[in-house]
Amino acid sequence: MAVAHRPVTVRHLGDQYVQSYHCIGIYSERLPCVVVHDASSTKKLSMKALVSDCIRQAAQLHPDKTAIVADGRRISYSELDQRAQSLACKLVWMGVKRGERVAIVSENSIEYFIVMFAVWRAAGVLATIFPTFGATELTYAFRNATPRLILVEQERLAAVQSALLETGLNFEVRVIGPDQLLEDVEPVNVALPMAMLGDPGIISYTSGTSGRPKPVTHTHGSLALGPQIYASIWHMTEHDVFFVPMPLAWLAGVVTTSLVALSVGATVALARRFKDADALRVLVEERVTFFFGVTTMYVKLLQYIKTLPVAPELLLRCCIAGGEPRNEPAFEEWQRVAGAAVLDCYASAECFPVATYDPSIDPIPRLGSGGRLLDGVQLRLLRPDGTEAAAGEVGEAQVRSPVMMHGYWGEPDLTEAAFTDDGWYRLGDYLRIDEDGYVFVVGRASDMIIRGGANVSPAEVESVLVRFAGVAEAAVVGLPDAVFGQSVAAAIVPAVGAQVDLNALKIYCSSELAHYKVPALVVLFGTLPRNNAGKVVRRHVIPMIEELREKGTL
Repeated sequence: MAVAHRPVTVRHLGDQYVQSYHCIGIYSERLPCVVVHDASSTKKLSMKALVSDCIRQAAQLHPDKTAIVADGRRISYSELDQRAQSLACKLVWMGVKRGERVAIVSENSIEYFIVMFAVWRAAGVLATIFPTFGATELTYAFRNATPRLILVEQERLAAVQSALLETGLNFEVRVIGPDQLLEDVEPVNVALPMAMLGDPGIISYTSGTSGRPKPVTHTHGSLALGPQIYASIWHMTEHDVFFVPMPLAWLAGVVTTSLVALSVGATVALARRFKDADALRVLVEERVTFFFGVTTMYVKLLQYIKTLPVAPELLLRCCIAGGEPRNEPAFEEWQRVAGAAVLDCYASAECFPVATYDPSIDPIPRLGSGGRLLDGVQLRLLRPDGTEAAAGEVGEAQVRSPVMMHGYWGEPDLTEAAFTDDGWYRLGDYLRIDEDGYVFVVGRASDMIIRGGANVSPAEVESVLVRFAGVAEAAVVGLPDAVFGQSVAAAIVPAVGAQVDLNALKIYCSSELAHYKVPALVVLFGTLPRNNAGKVVRRHVIPMIEELREKGTL
């Protein structure tokens, strides 16, 4: 099945600007703008904007308006603009040239934003590295990015220095923190280089659900365009307060949330890292109107709210989930508690947007769906034999979207494998589209369980498990089976204070699923393994279960 919209074309990134690879992206002489349709009008979004200019207009129109609030500190648009400009001049004076990388290893903070815009104004490339990366991941990131400068929080300095010793490379390292941004460098006023739309602007090291982090690279132009599209479809305005608990080291924390808010002059209510009590406090005290989070965040907030004597008063007008399978029972409860339905957003770090909801058209989501395809997106679903799936049939997804990555930095073989010869990005997901155009994620191709020749989607089984009373979270995996190849196993986390009857759970699953999809083994755990972005890592569930088997406790 192919769903066609407007195609667009772009040159592909190779390390040092010399390798070339054909793919689909945002820039084309034939397509000067992207057209986004909403309920009230058709908006033309400029494809000539640079991400470095994102906050300039708001600084002019609303200089004293709060741009970011974090940990009790606030920074206005004018101050953010001025401090980013000053730091950009310092970076250039220190020798950072157009296209050179500046790495940041930090939790979310106001300083992170100042560094972000400063690097872009210096025409540099921001390499965002998860602060909780281990030694192997840090070593890979530094070797891959070869940064001109590394900016790191004090608490991660030792880990960074240790990783640098492993690389044998000598990169300049500076500590950053509140009011600590190259303060020893005298303020200077230098001419800043101008980035081009197609210049690399960010290298984001993915959370690595399938192995080593991948260095996803986007351009100065695509970093500006993506947020414009999301802001338009979600009807964001300068009056919104957008809660951002996502790590800024993750593209969802930068593009899908923070830059969406800042591009329209809204306020970002930033969490250093997600903690349920702190998150709820921010939602209430900052009068948040817009919340984008992974499914787990909603589940944990609900669990915390249940412990409170009085339900909080929330002013949310729109909530979006993304990055994890939907948990419909939890989302239904969230709507009752918060007064706003949880819509969805389907995309990947490599290409976005793909599908989401326009809250003015779909204020209530279609159960289990990631939304509808957006204008400018082309999607095709393929059967295992390479033929296109029929309407309503499940197929492996390939996509062309308005914003496509330039490539994986310094990884030409990995980049080539990610695209088909005719320029489609391999999403690695099994999808289906219903008769009304809603997209449903069946599961990751790499996670698919094959039992007796039949495919079992972990996401489908998990969606049934979490509907059973007392089950808060679930992860489904395949275990080796001498007869059928694989057997279905489930790890579940009970809700706070709940007792789960495993026999009753299996009976319930038998009533909801085909017999070969029913978990043969269900194991209770206190938590599920997650990566740095908070996503459940199914492959880490398997050794957890096997360890219990070896101990004879199953």
